Amino acid sequence: MLPSLEEYRHAVEVDGHLMPQYKAAEQNLTQRINALKKSGNKQALARATSQLKQDQTAASPSSAFEWQTNLYNAQKAMAESRLDDAGKLWPTVLKQAEALQPTDRRLITTLNGFANYYTVKKQYKEAEDLLRRALRESEQAFGPQADETVLALNVLGSFYYSRQDFTSAERFFTRATDITESKHGPDSPELANQLVSMGGFYSKQRLFDKAEPLFQRALAINEKASGEDAPKYIVLTYMGRMYEAEGKYDKAEPVYRRALAIAENVFGAKSTAVAQILSTLSLVMKNMGRADEAAQLDAQSQEITKAQLSASNQ
Repeated sequence: MLPSLEEYRHAVEVDGHLMPQYKAAEQNLTQRINALKKSGNKQALARATSQLKQDQTAASPSSAFEWQTNLYNAQKAMAESRLDDAGKLWPTVLKQAEALQPTDRRLITTLNGFANYYTVKKQYKEAEDLLRRALRESEQAFGPQADETVLALNVLGSFYYSRQDFTSAERFFTRATDITESKHGPDSPELANQLVSMGGFYSKQRLFDKAEPLFQRALAINEKASGEDAPKYIVLTYMGRMYEAEGKYDKAEPVYRRALAIAENVFGAKSTAVAQILSTLSLVMKNMGRADEAAQLDAQSQEITKAQLSASNQ
């Protein structure tokens, strides 16, 4: 098989030091084509020429590497709150991403990052436009039923939720949930994760009658579909917080106790997760008027926390 430039091109996007290998592969393929021209092997020549054109149609690895470098610098500037520097970089990153072919996650990653910059700057219209474009690009590049499209819908839903536009947020979250169920099935772990997100959305708005059945369904899916405990732990903690917010401490207690047992098994009896659940259970017991149990649970939580602090200082 003739050597392909494609693997080298993708490798250079990750590691710019591999550029010489890309150039060498390109040169070897060109030399192969020249030799085939002299040999008169038209069939092999056609294959080699087609491969070279196909590989060269994609963006050059140097442009991809420049995009990645500028993306990293823009993200680093954001993380360090250097918004002026980030603002200078993002237009360049977007222009470079738009030039990369084929259109893929690189453009969508750039659009989301640029939108985040505008959100931090409180330029919400600009952020919204970029996120909506990211959704369109996802639909065109991967299809309207793709997981990438679901992610774009969830990002938009979260954006509208942060803007307290709950009607728009619900529309995008619901669409993401419907696509997930249609693609992965009604008993899939992917749907369970989406249901938890949707339940959290309703719970934060104190729409507990909508949130509870979603959490219960997600828990049932995880119990049926997987022997893993971690997904169940996540659902249980969401449910516990919901019952707490409702003041239904009698329902919160068994949920948190089950989450505690899972946390001890998955993360360890002396883990941060266990300390957090113990502390939360202590508050639930206190609100139920069971002061002695609350004090005991709080003492256990503090003991774990102190041991962790002591270990980290050694």
